[in-house]
Amino acid sequence: MKLLRLLTKPLMLGIYGFALTTFLIMLGIQTLAPKQSAAPAAVPTIGALVERSFDAPAVTLLTPSTWPQPVVLDTNTVILSPTGSTDMTPTAGPFMVITTDALTVFSQRYTLRTNYADPEQQLDALVTTFNRDAPGFKPATPYDGARYPGAMTVGYERANKLVIILLDAGEKGWIYIGLQAPEADFDVYDSTVFQPIARSLLVN
Repeated sequence: MKLLRLLTKPLMLGIYGFALTTFLIMLGIQTLAPKQSAAPAAVPTIGALVERSFDAPAVTLLTPSTWPQPVVLDTNTVILSPTGSTDMTPTAGPFMVITTDALTVFSQRYTLRTNYADPEQQLDALVTTFNRDAPGFKPATPYDGARYPGAMTVGYERANKLVIILLDAGEKGWIYIGLQAPEADFDVYDSTVFQPIARSLLVN
């Protein structure tokens, strides 16, 4: 099923509402069949990973030293990209978006069941809610190696590979992590940036 341009009212005013709502709808309507990959583009130099802490969202995580400062969209969401862009559309370059207390945030926009204890069930419910009639991601599988128990799911859009990770930080809520990069380059970004950051993430 093709990506639907179904933006209605933004989740919040300003760029956060537009960007996050766009990304959530996009992630809920991906086709499972990978597209034909183009030749890999040159991946920017990643550089050493350095630890950064934020007051809002209250997280500590590793970030690439050669990338611009992560962009804080609001008290719950931060975006990392090699250009400093906040674009999260299907034509955007590689990016990583992290939302803390995610189920509370998403419940402001969707009617969402939030009482699953199992991360896989909660992630499947979340993705189904984003696209009730034709969820486009594979069933969730366990996500290991993070500070918190979690689950992940994979989808494809155009020439991009997308991954959603959902971590259960207990009393500090659920952490949503959205990853996108060209399919041809995804493994490089995943091994050098996305996974080290996801596994370092700590809610303060």
